[in-house]
Amino acid sequence: MAAWDVAYARLRTYLGECSLHASRLAMAREKVADLLPLDEKGYESLNPDAIEHIDWLFYRFIKLQDTLGRKLFPQLLVVADDDEGWASQPMIDILNRLEKYGYLPDAWEWRELRYVRNLITHEYETVPKRAVEGIVGVYEKSAYLIDLLKNIENRVEKEKLS
Repeated sequence: MAAWDVAYARLRTYLGECSLHASRLAMAREKVADLLPLDEKGYESLNPDAIEHIDWLFYRFIKLQDTLGRKLFPQLLVVADDDEGWASQPMIDILNRLEKYGYLPDAWEWRELRYVRNLITHEYETVPKRAVEGIVGVYEKSAYLIDLLKNIENRVEKEKLS
C-alpha cells in the first residue's frame, strides 16, 4: 500500500472514530438536557441515574475532543498539505493551519474547549458551583464539537480527501 493510501485510510479511520464518539455524545446530550437548567441546589440533589448521564456526557466529550485534536486534526493536514510533518507539529500550529484552511472556524475556540474540559477534570464534584458550570459548559460546547465534526466530514467528502 502506498504511503498516501495509508494517509487516506488513517483519515477515514479517524473520521469514523470521531463519528462514533459524536453520535454517543449526542445521545448523552439528550439525557442531560432533561436536567437543565441546573443550579447548585439541583446539582446537590442529583440521583444516580442523572450522575451517570452526566458522566457519560463528560466521557464522550473528552473522547471526541481528544480524537479530534490528537488524531483527526493532524491527519487532516497530512492529507490536505501532502506533508507527513503535520503528525508531529505543536497543537497551536495545527489549529492555526486548520483555521487558515477553514476547517476550524476559530482556533481560539479550542482553548475555550480546553478550559471547560479542565473544569470537569479538576473540579467536578468537589465544588458545586464549578460542577454546575462544568456541566452546562460541556453541554453547550458538545454541540459545537458535534457540528465541527459534521462540517469537517462534509468538507472532506466534498473535496474527496478520504
